Amino acid sequence: MKKNNRLRKKSKINATKIIIITGSIGMGKSTTLSLFRHLGYPYFDADFSARKVVESDTNGYKMVKENFPSVIKDNKIDRKALGKIVFSNANALRKLEKIIHPLIKKERERFIKSHRVKRSKAIVLDIPLFLEKKEESSHLNIFVVTAPSFIQRQRVIRRKGMTNDRFINILNSQMPDIIKRQKSTQIIQSGLGKRFVLNKIKFLKRKIR
Repeated sequence: MKKNNRLRKKSKINATKIIIITGSIGMGKSTTLSLFRHLGYPYFDADFSARKVVESDTNGYKMVKENFPSVIKDNKIDRKALGKIVFSNANALRKLEKIIHPLIKKERERFIKSHRVKRSKAIVLDIPLFLEKKEESSHLNIFVVTAPSFIQRQRVIRRKGMTNDRFINILNSQMPDIIKRQKSTQIIQSGLGKRFVLNKIKFLKRKIR
């Protein structure tokens, strides 16, 4: 019995720790992820995966083409056109999420499995809608990246093709920042600058469970 307890404890110690980076649009998730990478953490990039799973000739591409034929230009998905549709129509957004999210989840599970095999100490997962989708969160480190609303708006409006109406539609499709912070295990304030975020990550390394 004592031996089994020791094995369980050892297994828990050796288990790959998972850090979830989440937060609303324009909160500084990309910068935070780049700093984790700078510190040597393997990380799963959700944006890269979202593009990969709908590349030409993939099942994801075929499903998007079938459901949103108007966004296909030269055998590629016009992401700007697709964004205009889904962020102004809740039903269209749900339809797209049903296509994309299971495919991204499979990619993410492969990433996690590969690093568990490698016995990586900790990995970082970029999951922007983690809290909205109510995914299993036990034994995970949920880091919510946040910033004051005026900084968030400045960042987003500067993006190419972004309009105020589109920004508001995206915000309305996401969980309010204040609720995300309440559900987090740690909060990272990106509005205080890159150096502050880096120092915060270094501090949080000791709190990762």
